[in-house]
Amino acid sequence: MVDKILPEFESETAFLMADMMRNMMRVDGFGDLDNAQEFNPDILNDYIRYGAAALQAYREYKSFVSPPTNLRDFIKSVMAHADGYVDFGTAVTSKKELQDTYERYSLAACLSISRYQRSPVQVVVTDDESLTEKGKQ
Repeated sequence: MVDKILPEFESETAFLMADMMRNMMRVDGFGDLDNAQEFNPDILNDYIRYGAAALQAYREYKSFVSPPTNLRDFIKSVMAHADGYVDFGTAVTSKKELQDTYERYSLAACLSISRYQRSPVQVVVTDDESLTEKGKQ
């Protein structure tokens, strides 16, 4: 059976979500998801929520003719919105600890986005349904 190469939009999504979540674990000081979940059983939900928010922010930001702010600030704002707040300022006023969370996770997201922009990848679904990355030709 031949491996399936995902279309560009799906490859970008799969790569960025996986890479953002790995980077979020790293900025939290964890080497893998098992260690992170030992510390906080619900942390995977946080990584998924903030990764999805960062991906949404990145896609919206790319579509702007004249971006309203820098990408990292925009990501923090969309993360705050994912938590149910109107904006970043309202979120950190309400819960001070969110500022550190948004700072760390927006940095993790920007690292992944920068890596992807420098070297886009194709994501390949193999026979065993695992995902692998390979550089674009």
